[in-house]
Amino acid sequence: MAPEFPYFKYQAKEAEQRLTELQAFVSSLLEGIGEGVIVVDRELKIRSANKGYCEQVNASFDDIIGVGQAPEPTPAETAALQAADPGGVRFLEF
Repeated sequence: MAPEFPYFKYQAKEAEQRLTELQAFVSSLLEGIGEGVIVVDRELKIRSANKGYCEQVNASFDDIIGVGQAPEPTPAETAALQAADPGGVRFLEF
C-alpha cells in the first residue's frame, strides 16, 4: 500500500477549492458585462461565452462551446481592438 501524504491531500483540496472560486468569479464577471463576450483558445474555438453573446448569435451556450471557430472580427472591430489594446491580442493558457 502506498504511503499517504495528508499535507499534499490538503494542498490539492485547497487548490481545487480556489480554482472553483476563481471559475465562479470569472463566470460572474462575464455575465455582468452587457455586451457579448467570448473566450477562445489558440485554435479560435469558443471555450466560454456570456449570455450577451449567446443572445447576439441567437444560440444556446451548449450549441457554441467548442464547436467551430469564433467569427472573424469585422474591420471596425479589429480597429477598435487595436485602439483599445495596442500591444495586440494575448492568449492566456488555461
